[in-house]
Amino acid sequence: MSSSNKIYTKSVPLNNKLKMHTATTDSNITKFSFRLFVLILINTFNVVNAQDITQLDTTASKIDTFKLEYRFKQGDTLIYSRRTEDSSAFNFATPFIRNREERILIICDSVVAGVAFLNQTLIAYLEDGFKGKDTVRMAKDHPWIGRTIYFALDTLGKRYTTWYADSSTDATAPGGAFMPALLPPIVETYKSENEDWYAKISYDLLENGSPKPIADISNIFRFIGLIDTTINKNGCGKAYNLGITYTGQGLTEFKKDTTMHKMNSTINGFTKCYIDTLLKLPVYIFSTQEQKLKYTKSGKISNGYQYSTSHSDLIAYLPAIIKPQEKKPKPKKKK
Repeated sequence: MSSSNKIYTKSVPLNNKLKMHTATTDSNITKFSFRLFVLILINTFNVVNAQDITQLDTTASKIDTFKLEYRFKQGDTLIYSRRTEDSSAFNFATPFIRNREERILIICDSVVAGVAFLNQTLIAYLEDGFKGKDTVRMAKDHPWIGRTIYFALDTLGKRYTTWYADSSTDATAPGGAFMPALLPPIVETYKSENEDWYAKISYDLLENGSPKPIADISNIFRFIGLIDTTINKNGCGKAYNLGITYTGQGLTEFKKDTTMHKMNSTINGFTKCYIDTLLKLPVYIFSTQEQKLKYTKSGKISNGYQYSTSHSDLIAYLPAIIKPQEKKPKPKKKK
């Protein structure tokens, strides 16, 4: 238990080489400094433990409200393309800069009392890695490809049961143990434009690794309003624009070659999620995140960081196929 028929596609060629972005470490630090100051203030709020879930509503009157929710149907099939630029380093070493593209498949197996039982799999991957001026890695393969995780999600993004299809081999997803989720929590439903709400969420991030990373995250949500999404062909062209500013702590531990490894992370970030008003599913997710990392191996500690920015697009959506009910023959009238 966690504390957690036509197909339309948008052409995003996977085999196109990703462009290198030469962001320096100093510019990354400047980029996040103001957000970090704001996020520190978030911890001063007496936020609610929302995985239990108790919510705090700050708006007395609700005029022109909109219903925010996820709505999966049995058989729904979604493919997301997630493009990420990140840089990371430990002990003041030269930053390792990566440009990555992932294809992620999500299928709804069933829906019971409003709770969708989903499975998620990384199905394709492409990476260019740079250190200084040198290309140090180009990859099309990753140990996380083909790994399927299962989780139950309600209409407000609360996770329930989570489990692995196969947990026999330890591995971590390409984005690391604390990459933001593709289906972020919503927590509350009827909202007016520019309305804020708060929640603290504790949950397992099985999609990011095995053994499971865990995170305790404090969030400030804002419903920004409606936004035009006609550029994405897998929706009606209008979406609810949900912004989430968050901060928290993450932890993952695993064993490799008889040695215990431990990673602690202080996480600060911002996510913007466009939820299609007709499909009630995300068609676009933007995330920017910084992590301060502490890696412990055999008692030796290394300090580092990871900065990442990602854009996730719904590039294929195959809706559930609803079979028409067969008409029962009318009983013949007795003469």
